[in-house]
Amino acid sequence: GAFFVAYGRVLAFVEADGTQLAAVASGGGYDGIVLANPNTGAQQRIETSLQNITGIAFAPDGKSIALTASENEAANLYLYDLTAKKLTKLTNDVFTESEP
Repeated sequence: GAFFVAYGRVLAFVEADGTQLAAVASGGGYDGIVLANPNTGAQQRIETSLQNITGIAFAPDGKSIALTASENEAANLYLYDLTAKKLTKLTNDVFTESEP
């Protein structure tokens, strides 16, 4: 199964089959995601214009990542398509989304 780890500002999530690790990386005032394969050590950084990523979850098929993050101080849900390398905002409302 998958598991979630949180240590202060470090968030990580392992895909259910254990082939991918997603971790939040901060820099330049924005958060990004670092994907790593624990078996090969291969890494990929996903740059975003988001602030304060607070949750990450792999889709069951492993082809996308859902995340909760702030943009202009409003927390919303986003979906990052790993194949198309595209981030899509799923919510845009006055409510605070806290878990993908």
